[in-house]
Amino acid sequence: MYNITMVVKSNESKSDIIERICLSERLDCNDHFAFSCIMIKESEETYKLKINCLQPFEDNPYTMTMLIDKLFEHPGRNAKYVVPPLKDFFVVFAPSLHKMVHQLHPRYCKLIPDKEDLFQTLSLVIVNLYNKGYYIHKRLIYKSFVNELNMQIRKSKYYTNIKSLDEPIGMDAEGNTITYLDKLECPKSSLVAYGLTHYTDNDYWDEKYEQLEKIMLKDMGKFQFDRIMIQIKTKTIDSKTSRILSKYREMFSPDYIPRPNAKGKAKRGTR
Repeated sequence: MYNITMVVKSNESKSDIIERICLSERLDCNDHFAFSCIMIKESEETYKLKINCLQPFEDNPYTMTMLIDKLFEHPGRNAKYVVPPLKDFFVVFAPSLHKMVHQLHPRYCKLIPDKEDLFQTLSLVIVNLYNKGYYIHKRLIYKSFVNELNMQIRKSKYYTNIKSLDEPIGMDAEGNTITYLDKLECPKSSLVAYGLTHYTDNDYWDEKYEQLEKIMLKDMGKFQFDRIMIQIKTKTIDSKTSRILSKYREMFSPDYIPRPNAKGKAKRGTR
């Protein structure tokens, strides 16, 4: 790529500018010639026009007529510019974009280790700049790219010691790989495993229930026993059931002290 720079007077028409450039570069106005351009106001009377051109000329997206017509469509007063189509920009600047990613990768590799992810972020930045109508150049792209990366990592930078659950951490006795996921504790499974090798509270109350059921079934039928269990579970114990339970409470829990306002409280304070 090379540049053509010229001074444009404020009273020059589009045809005057096209003619001057064509004569200077010995081109026809319909020859593909320009990749992009920018025209900046220097004084009340003059502008500085800079045209970027690819060689060979056939690779440029704009003819001189197309470029100047598009340049004056821009509403800016102090600066007017024409950018290339995005597809052409990515093709021409691919080496520069990859160099930019390579340059910034060491700074962000701990949080964004994959260079391809960086390149995708860079591409998105360029598309956003293009859609917003900016004149795209390397300095703007670099600054916008760094700002976007800093926005992405502003929270994740506090979690630099994150490890994958699938990361191998050793081998078991059979030679199988052990990961962090294998070492995570499942409270429910751990409780079940503990119950298989220890005498737990559930075991104690299961035994008490079996003893109580065995003794009560000697005094009543299965239907009445199930009915009493349902009343206990649903907290709908009637006075008759309460008296029946008091008998078995004295057998299994002689030191039980009922609530001060409990009905059927023993005169001596225990049941």
